[in-house]
Amino acid sequence: MIISDPLNIIAILIVAIIVITVIYTLLKTNRKLREKMIYEKYRFLIYKKKLEEIKGLKDNKIILKRINKLTKSFFKERFNYKNNLTYLELAERFKKVGKKDYGDYCNFMSHLVYSGRNIDTKDIKKIIGTFERLLDSD
Repeated sequence: MIISDPLNIIAILIVAIIVITVIYTLLKTNRKLREKMIYEKYRFLIYKKKLEEIKGLKDNKIILKRINKLTKSFFKERFNYKNNLTYLELAERFKKVGKKDYGDYCNFMSHLVYSGRNIDTKDIKKIIGTFERLLDSD
């Protein structure tokens, strides 16, 4: 009989140990990946929540100032970019890596933040809408 041979028993035990080890490793890796996916899914919800708070404000200068701070914080966390980069520098980086929508957003933010002109409600709505789309695209 095949099973009564000691070498066959040892071979079957070794294969069983290998299979159990592979299954355990796959299950452990799967759990870690699932936890990471859940974390990533909810990681940026804080930005959406803060953006909703900003939408309730009335003063366009304050809104722009808060969106500016929120945007820089988001770019730092999401792309590991330093807060001291200008929007034009950010736009260049985004365009180099094929993120045209991020680059366009940065160009518009640069115009709003550094132009010195009065910010109207139309600009605020546009920048909020664009930032929301960027958050949703991630």
